[in-house]
Amino acid sequence: GKIKEEKGDNERPRVVVITSQFIMPAKLTLLQGIASSEGLQLEGHIYPPSDEENPESWLIDADLVILDTPRRGLRLMSGIQEMLAETSIPWIFPRGGKVTGENLQPDLKSTLNAYYRGGGKENFSHLLVYIQAWKSAQATDDIPPPVELPVSGYYHSQAETTFETLENYLAWGKARWSENAPVLAIVISPDAISDGQTAVYDHLIEQIEKADAVPLLFWYDRNHPKAVSDKIAAAKPVLIVNMTHMISADRKQELSDLNVPVVIGLGHRGSDMQQWREDAQGVVGGRYATLMVIPESWGMSDPVVLSAVENGAPVAIREQVDLLIGRFKKLAKLQQAKRDELKLSF
Repeated sequence: GKIKEEKGDNERPRVVVITSQFIMPAKLTLLQGIASSEGLQLEGHIYPPSDEENPESWLIDADLVILDTPRRGLRLMSGIQEMLAETSIPWIFPRGGKVTGENLQPDLKSTLNAYYRGGGKENFSHLLVYIQAWKSAQATDDIPPPVELPVSGYYHSQAETTFETLENYLAWGKARWSENAPVLAIVISPDAISDGQTAVYDHLIEQIEKADAVPLLFWYDRNHPKAVSDKIAAAKPVLIVNMTHMISADRKQELSDLNVPVVIGLGHRGSDMQQWREDAQGVVGGRYATLMVIPESWGMSDPVVLSAVENGAPVAIREQVDLLIGRFKKLAKLQQAKRDELKLSF
């Protein structure tokens, strides 16, 4: 059927966010809460749809459509893109690696993409205020500009912003951590920060600091051959936990050069926490090869499931985090011990 694009003058702007299975449902919940407080209508849908849903109906009366999926999942959106191509509805795809969208002026398209791509509550709030102003032909000069995440950086739950350099991060946290405190480095996904889904990272940071250690949560530039080394080597971490898809040959070589133990940190998305605890299988079989087999062939070890999903959002499995912190503390003690304090058994 023909998609209607006309709206009455008094209707609230209507934003439609279409995601894939790769995006946590809690992100849509966050966006809808912010939209409601800003006086906009925001609908969220997952594509491909169920048999009962008609995705063409999602686009009726839409003022803006946002396609939200990692680049590897964009092919799943081809059907929606074909529908949009037959309309004049403005749309953007913020995760495309470049400014992507149609039926928008270049500057407007760039700004909308940047707000959504930067993510987090502040950017999302400013995005929706900007859309409201745009659709009502009001000035946007007083709306704060988008704040995008750097290509690589460091995250801490108590900091007002992320950090691009190790020097700045350590200087910020100097008063928080004991001198010569051991460092636990964790490779994280910047998407979790921009999606506003950092609860697992926040719990890890809290528990690491309770262990009188330095939490070094970072993401890296995947196009840089020494990206991980450049971010953490100077901090001399006791242990590295990989919580991302790390499969390039460059990473294999630099992890070998770093000569630091690397643990595989997994997230369980197939069920909630209690179901995971009751399930005899800790990792869903289909994810085994990419998450464990390749990293283990590089020398990563001891896979540990650190999170499950509750109400559409990842949450930490506390006893699993305690297990990880316990191992880290033992390694730190081993590194700091004097030779005559060591007792080895074979």
